Amino acid sequence: MAATFFATLLLRSITPIASAVFFALCLDGIASGKYSGFLASCLLYMASYVLETVASTWSTLLRVNLTESVASALRKRFVERIMDIPLDRYDRLSRGDLVSRLTSDINEASRVSTPCMSSSLPL
Repeated sequence: MAATFFATLLLRSITPIASAVFFALCLDGIASGKYSGFLASCLLYMASYVLETVASTWSTLLRVNLTESVASALRKRFVERIMDIPLDRYDRLSRGDLVSRLTSDINEASRVSTPCMSSSLPL
């Protein structure tokens, strides 16, 4: 996972630079009137643009997968902690209040953790 993360980060860093270089080569070919390398430069530019789009999509998928796995782990931990609470604590609450409290706490943990994880990842 870490190797994929760093490879995607490297690819997302390099492809914009390569796109700019290949686009400059395309423009230089047009400006100089030498069309011999123009087609190759344009194809390289389009390939780097496609590669940049693929890297961007892949990094989004990695980010979502990581964020959701962290949220899932938090939910599982929350449920495990609830199972350790003595039963007499549950007797004081009505069923509706208990269900509402459990679902709202789990939703709140997901709501808070998801944006924090998404914004802290450099992908």
